[in-house]
Amino acid sequence: MSQDVIANRYRVDALLGEGGMGRVYRVFDTVRQEACALKLLSQKLNSEEALLQFKQEFWFMTRLQHPHIVTVHEYGVLEDQTPYITMEIISGQELAELGKVTIPLAWRILIQASKALGFIHSRRLVHRDIKSENLRLQSDGQLKLMDFGLMEPLGNRSNGQITGTVAYLAPEVPQRGLITEASDIYSLGVVAFEILTGVQPFLGTTVLDVVKAHIHSEPPPLRPFREEIPAELERIVLRMLAKIPEERYANTSELLADLAEASGLDAGIESAAEKTSYLSSHVLVARDQELEQLKGALLSMQEARSQAMLLGAPAGVGKSRL
Repeated sequence: MSQDVIANRYRVDALLGEGGMGRVYRVFDTVRQEACALKLLSQKLNSEEALLQFKQEFWFMTRLQHPHIVTVHEYGVLEDQTPYITMEIISGQELAELGKVTIPLAWRILIQASKALGFIHSRRLVHRDIKSENLRLQSDGQLKLMDFGLMEPLGNRSNGQITGTVAYLAPEVPQRGLITEASDIYSLGVVAFEILTGVQPFLGTTVLDVVKAHIHSEPPPLRPFREEIPAELERIVLRMLAKIPEERYANTSELLADLAEASGLDAGIESAAEKTSYLSSHVLVARDQELEQLKGALLSMQEARSQAMLLGAPAGVGKSRL
């Protein structure tokens, strides 16, 4: 499909990947005049359920404007009714491609991933597909979380079906438990184990074997795999992998506090971009001027120049969302 043009706008440069949901291309957007990724839903998935899930993925992504989350651009439909989503193109490598990483890098990866998850959870959502293939590390050290096809509102009860990748599956999913922040934290714990030891904590020859291991088998200690892993880091990862959700970190704020204390890094300090993302996490129409004023006020507070702002407007025009 190289050199083809999609929707009379996107010039195809290369196929980036292909999966059960469809294909992802590297394209050049002739309107924006920039490269981006275009995700095209597979024509085999033409059911109403698949179309709804694809639209839902885009809608969720519009609510997630954050430095450690891939940015979505457009949703469209081709002449043959095949839907597509465009988003920023992320350079670098998936964590799955990196294998074992250095201890300092592992701390930074966990901190950035936890911040991304914390933002998602603040929007009352759960990712449900945290795995090393969905976390990409850029050359500047910035981590990006991708692929939101399984995202859903926080607090739903699992129907017991195996969704996502079984190696990263939280035990409550097959046990029809509640899907909460702790479910994503468990999956991130599997990623942490993987990037520190080079192996996954729960193995099996069949899918059922792996599911049983998630439910019944305790994760092995990390330090026998790699002596230089700090004891505090091992403790944090094993707590993330606790079988009972209540025994894990209740939320990413608790996790980040522990990561900060154990690593000595400023895990709890948010950058200006991270803070302003909470102001611009949803698509707002004709509110650019007001949004810039609010962002400016927030930046002034960081510089110890406090000020008061009053927001007034007739009922129903969107004060709460702004």
